[in-house]
Amino acid sequence: DTSSQKEIIIQSSPDDKNEFGILKQAFNDLLNRLFSAHSRLKQLNVELEQKVKQRTLILSKTNETLNEKILQHENALESLRISREQMKNEVEMRKRSESRMRKLNNLKEKLISSISLSEKINHITRSTVDILDVDLARIWIIEKGDLCHSCPHASADDLIHRCMSQDECLHLKASSGRYTHLDGGHQRVPIGSYKIGQIASGQIKGFCSNDLENDPRIHDKEWVKRLKLKSFAGYRIVSSDQTTMGVIAVFSRHRFSKKDETLLQTITASTSEIVQV
Repeated sequence: DTSSQKEIIIQSSPDDKNEFGILKQAFNDLLNRLFSAHSRLKQLNVELEQKVKQRTLILSKTNETLNEKILQHENALESLRISREQMKNEVEMRKRSESRMRKLNNLKEKLISSISLSEKINHITRSTVDILDVDLARIWIIEKGDLCHSCPHASADDLIHRCMSQDECLHLKASSGRYTHLDGGHQRVPIGSYKIGQIASGQIKGFCSNDLENDPRIHDKEWVKRLKLKSFAGYRIVSSDQTTMGVIAVFSRHRFSKKDETLLQTITASTSEIVQV
């Protein structure tokens, strides 16, 4: 500073005309230049700091703008990815729908052919498994009781599941998917017993359930858990005057959509037409 400069400078007198005076003057000139340079350097440092602050502020704003643009770009890419995924799903759904309609039309062609009723019913269960991708599809038709002497339902301890009238019952006519056999515990079902018999009797309406483990209408929960089944749908096969002729039922490992329900109801209607002929 100025006070330090004054302390360092060697004071000279008018009589200093000799060599020593000249040396003092040269020394003082050097000090003045040094102090002047130091002062200028301090000023340059201040100016530099100001420029650095200004540049930092500009860079910070530029960085913020760049980050915003990067975020906008990433959002645009994500939107594009979602749009492509949606488009892909729509294409797949359209192809699936077209494939289903082709298979359904093929089934209808077989149903109007000259093959036997038994063959037609088997075509229906096989096509249902194929079209709806279900685990099991079955059809029962009401006929006269024929196995009453050996049927477990004729003497069941549980009155709810006992066949109270041996005049007629539901006969398993077709089974496709997981089980294809027509014998076993469900080859005959009493009308009014279990969900199949209750659908046939009208005690419960045809229904679709996507929560089998908690649905009170499904009695064998252990079987459902073991096979990892998620859904059930069952509907009456009826004549033109709405008389029950049988029941169609399906089990699936995936949930049924509204379109699936509608398609199954269409298949049920087609089944009703060919059974009553």
